[in-house]
Formats: sequence, structure tokens, C-alpha cells
Amino acid sequence: MAFECKKPTISEEIDKNIRLCCVCDLKLFGRSDKVFCDVTCKNKYHFELRKHNKSVSNVTIKILNKNYQILCFLTGINCNKFTVNKIDLQSKGFNFEIVSGFDQTKFGFKVKIYEFSLYISSHNKITVIRNSQQTHISPFVYKRWERFYKKNEVLNANSKKL
Repeated sequence: MAFECKKPTISEEIDKNIRLCCVCDLKLFGRSDKVFCDVTCKNKYHFELRKHNKSVSNVTIKILNKNYQILCFLTGINCNKFTVNKIDLQSKGFNFEIVSGFDQTKFGFKVKIYEFSLYISSHNKITVIRNSQQTHISPFVYKRWERFYKKNEVLNANSKKL
């Protein structure tokens, strides 16, 4: 059975060149790089994109905070270094896939969760070290607070001069 080569008709060739809006599938007219038919569709698209990105970041922050709470519970108040089994952490709900940083050091691979550093050994033992000089809050929140207080100090200094 032979296949026939079908030549496209004029209407099919025209259909290939028609561009459609990403949101509402209306025909686009104007510039060749135009993606949206109007501002409303553009706003809808970017709103959904931001909504999705925000939900992903919220989930990540929740997991980071849960990991942080587990480590805080295990360390206690006066303890800055301890060793724990990886399986014990996982049984408490610790998620090793979401971390705030990682680094390769001379002692091995270091995983960071805020002020905690986790060194994972080959025997599923994890050494957890708490950096007591580091802030206990997210670095992003800390920077925001720092900027806020510096701005207020400048305003207070200027008002005292007057």
C-alpha cells in the first residue's frame, strides 16, 4: 500500500502562518513577535504565572521551616553539635531535598538549613552543627529588617536635627 504525498492547499498554507493568542486563541494581528491579543490576556497570563510561582515558593518555605523546627527540637537550647541517624530524621518528617544552601568543604559535603550545617557520612550518620553567630531567622527577612531599621535610624537622626 503506497502513501500519497498530499500537497497543502492554499487555505492550509495560510493556516500555518496564522498566530493565535496564548490565552484566548484569537487571531493575532500586528507585530510578528506579538504573543497576546490585548492587555487583558497578557495580565491573565502573568497573574497565573505569578500565582503558580508563589505557591511553589510557599511550599518550599513550609518544608524549610519544618526541617528547621525538627533540627531545633533535636538540638535543644545549649547544644551546638550532635550526631543523628538519617533514618531517624526521615521518620520525623525531615526532607533532605529542600535546603537553604550547600557547599563542598574539606570535611565533605555540607548541607545548610538556615544556621544549621549538616555533614552526611557514608554510614547514614549526620553530624549537625549549629552556627550560634548566625541569625536564627531567614537571611531574606533579616536583610529586610536591617534595611527598615537603618532607614528609620536615618529618619530619626534627621528629625532630631530639626
